[in-house]
Amino acid sequence: MRRALAFAAVFTSLTACVTQGTFDKKAAEASKFRQDWEDEVAKRAVLEEKIKAIQGQLDSLTGEAANLKENLTTKETELRAARDRLGELQAPFDELSKSKKKLEAAKAE
Repeated sequence: MRRALAFAAVFTSLTACVTQGTFDKKAAEASKFRQDWEDEVAKRAVLEEKIKAIQGQLDSLTGEAANLKENLTTKETELRAARDRLGELQAPFDELSKSKKKLEAAKAE
């Protein structure tokens, strides 16, 4: 009988490595870490969606910038052509102005 009690005492001490309080603390800690991990996974998913949305905006703005640059190049070409045309028309205009002044001077005399 004593042998059985001694065996039971040794067996119980070997199988009960931690107290229930220590186990509960570690279980709560593990649960907290699991919850923190799940929260971080959820935050990551939200951030990935934001990244996708911002990437879409960036792609759209990049395309728009390319279109605006092309439009600017076209408008600069048109402006150069208009300035050239103005230069071509300025000489005849100046000549007509001089002729008009001469005519007005001749009429006045």
